[in-house]
Amino acid sequence: MNDLRSKLKISEEALKALNDFLLDKDNLIINDLFKIIDKHKGCRSPYRLKF
Repeated sequence: MNDLRSKLKISEEALKALNDFLLDKDNLIINDLFKIIDKHKGCRSPYRLKF
């Protein structure tokens, strides 16, 4: 089981690449995602329980 868990590790290089992708102000995918979120009045957690 620990062998499988070790395969989940994200290298520092891969994590930096992901952060660079997500934080790029010219990233059309993320910019369009933000437009969709804004159109639907924000982002709510799907895990929030309502009683």
